[in-house]
Amino acid sequence: MKYKTILFIVLASFLTGQVGPAKELHRNPPRVWALTNAIIHSSPTITINDGTVIIRNGMITNVGSKIKIPNQATILDMNGKHIYAGFIESWLDVHTATIDTSLQAYWNSNMRAYLNATAIFQPKDKMMKNLRALGFTTAHIVPKGGIFQGASGLVQLGDKPKVLSNNVAQVIEYVSGGWQGKEYPSSLLGTISFIRQGFIDASWYEKSLEILEKYPDGNEPIQMDRSLSSLALAKKNKQPFIFRTNNELYIDRSNNISEEFDINLWIKGNGYEYRRIDEMPASFMIVPVNFPGKPEVADPYNSLQYSIEQLKHWDMAPDNAKKLAKAGFEFSLTSDGLKNRQDFKNNLSRTIDRGLDESKALAALTTIPAKKFGQAKRLGQVE
Repeated sequence: MKYKTILFIVLASFLTGQVGPAKELHRNPPRVWALTNAIIHSSPTITINDGTVIIRNGMITNVGSKIKIPNQATILDMNGKHIYAGFIESWLDVHTATIDTSLQAYWNSNMRAYLNATAIFQPKDKMMKNLRALGFTTAHIVPKGGIFQGASGLVQLGDKPKVLSNNVAQVIEYVSGGWQGKEYPSSLLGTISFIRQGFIDASWYEKSLEILEKYPDGNEPIQMDRSLSSLALAKKNKQPFIFRTNNELYIDRSNNISEEFDINLWIKGNGYEYRRIDEMPASFMIVPVNFPGKPEVADPYNSLQYSIEQLKHWDMAPDNAKKLAKAGFEFSLTSDGLKNRQDFKNNLSRTIDRGLDESKALAALTTIPAKKFGQAKRLGQVE
């Protein structure tokens, strides 16, 4: 029998475990639950009406419309309620502004590939509650800081987050310090050069270690560099490299780098993908739904501050996901970039109203990220 971790928001209120000693009378919560008469969205394309979900010791053991309910089960009548797999937040930043420079050997602090998001993740109760209120039960956490930013991870968003994977992908961002910056690079051109140099150095580092291992005599040992080692290993294992992009031109730059160094490219989208849909690389994308606010054009003087480009983007941004789906791109959706995460549901509804199929929207929040993050057997479906 196939077991799946429970990942839907309906169950979040009672799926808790006791860790410390009991402070009150000892209680024995039910170990077997039967959620009956529910509308179960088992997958983005399969719906079971009047269905039942059996849960034993926190795991789904059976799902169906006519299944036997164990005698010891506590029955909850979910008549009229919908049960979905928990949503997966595909992008949750973990800031790494302060780092221990003694752990790196690289000459520039923008090289942080050795960092791991799960090791520095410090969840805040309010953020976790807000995400769960939106239906998110799992999050892809991403280190932020520097250019080569480190490895992302996957965690469950319980009261005590559980790590499902501590090495999903390496993250890269086009960061520069500007003309007043104290450290190289200070321009986009310099950042691109830094990224290319990083991959070249990682290749050199890997080959040097191979030579030293094969011919230890007569060769001086090289200084250990955890970042270059992490990059070389990720590239060798065809691990994804996610590039944060600010607009569609950054996607072109990322694709050029991926082709030059033969890396597995993923894209952190920006909402402008629709502008060059025919030029987009066939890579997995994490797409935000942070649309621009409504321009104030009632006053003719205020209306002059908006360019045609801004007005057109305001009109076209909600069509972005629909156009990506129509063109056959594989993508997931994220609430990242929203000033208020509570706007996610409204923006998602707006995207669906503009033509994104509901099943594709659900897949972009469940089965697709589950597969891409290597957890298809545990997340994304109710079965």
